[in-house]
Amino acid sequence: MKVLFSPVGTADPLTMLGDGPMLNIVRYHRPDKVVLFFSSKMAMYQKRDARYTEAIKLLCTSERAACPELELVESSHQAVYQFDHYIEEFEEILTRLKAENPKATILVNVSSGTPAMEQALVALGSFGHLDIQMLQVITPRKDINDRSDREDPNNYDLDVLWECSFEEACDTTNRIHVVESPNFGARLLRENARTLVAQYEYDAAAKILSSQQGASGKALSTVRAAADRLNLDHKPELGQKFNAAEVAYRPPSSLENQLAEYIWVMEVRYQQGHWAEFARSVTPALSKLILLALRPHLSEAEWTVLDKEGKLEKEDFKQVEGSKYLGSIAHDVLTDRRIVYFLSNNDLMGLLEAAQKNGDLKNRELYRALRNVRRFESKCRNKIAHEIRLTSRQALEEISGYKLADVKGWLFQSYNELVDDNPIEPGVYDRINDWILTLI
Repeated sequence: MKVLFSPVGTADPLTMLGDGPMLNIVRYHRPDKVVLFFSSKMAMYQKRDARYTEAIKLLCTSERAACPELELVESSHQAVYQFDHYIEEFEEILTRLKAENPKATILVNVSSGTPAMEQALVALGSFGHLDIQMLQVITPRKDINDRSDREDPNNYDLDVLWECSFEEACDTTNRIHVVESPNFGARLLRENARTLVAQYEYDAAAKILSSQQGASGKALSTVRAAADRLNLDHKPELGQKFNAAEVAYRPPSSLENQLAEYIWVMEVRYQQGHWAEFARSVTPALSKLILLALRPHLSEAEWTVLDKEGKLEKEDFKQVEGSKYLGSIAHDVLTDRRIVYFLSNNDLMGLLEAAQKNGDLKNRELYRALRNVRRFESKCRNKIAHEIRLTSRQALEEISGYKLADVKGWLFQSYNELVDDNPIEPGVYDRINDWILTLI
């Protein structure tokens, strides 16, 4: 079964040049039902001489075909140039037609009516919410219409025009083209997904791609892998997804690799403008960087004690009471009431300062960078972690006295000073995005 929904205009039902769009569709698609949509002016012409419905009846008689069921709908809106009104009207009508005729093909004429009507129908079809087939009918001229091509609607004589339609000069050939509506809708969804990827919103982009028929499976799986990586969800397949040098993945098999992935995530939060999240994430990054800086200057026993997420117990202190650095901490903080002690970044920075003063830490640039990050953390991080306050970029920079861009730079600098044989470059997730965009 076929149902045709067609606005009508002054090129309908036919002119001296040939079929108007509505009549050409009826001629070649033979719908079982035709729903004609009228503006108030077109409805006036229909009421005056029934030109639209009579043309369909004349066609069916001449073709010896059954006349389709006819339904006439007059628009409730007078502003024929506002397409948003028509979107609501058309969506309601087309939804009803599909509900009334669930197994029918709903044909839609997008070549008749006002420009606003045509735009509204194309928009509805393009977004793919409606199960419709949009039909465009090329003019008999096979080019842009000329004003003289259309009959004067106020002096319209259907009978004369119908007789003329049997002459050779009158074009009644099939001029119908199917409008590939999914094209625009799919392209729009792809562009939305691409925009989300560029903003590192991988979960949202994956939802769009998973809802889109024909979306690249590789693109979807890569976007999901990027989301896992950004969330530090180290699934086994991440290594397979990100094996290219420019987006190299570092599995969390070492402190260095954990830090590299974490600093890249911090860079994304900075790029997104999530300033408070960036500032709060400084604490674990700084802890690990200081540990890496201290490691060459500690004994195996001392390193074993420190490399426990900062959690120290009595037994740990007993192992290091005589150590150059940890012994002083053990003496200061261990009491009978304190069985477990968590080393703060202040404690770790104290150890680093001691190493620098003793001449063990000779890299002064590294020391300055870590000291600056610690000062930023002490002035800023704790306030936003424990207080409700403004966390704009400007506010955080005023609180701390440091530029957030500098803090980010010091994190990369410190890592590369410590792991000079395998440094990290900024922009890994931007390179991941460039790669994903080629797949979408």
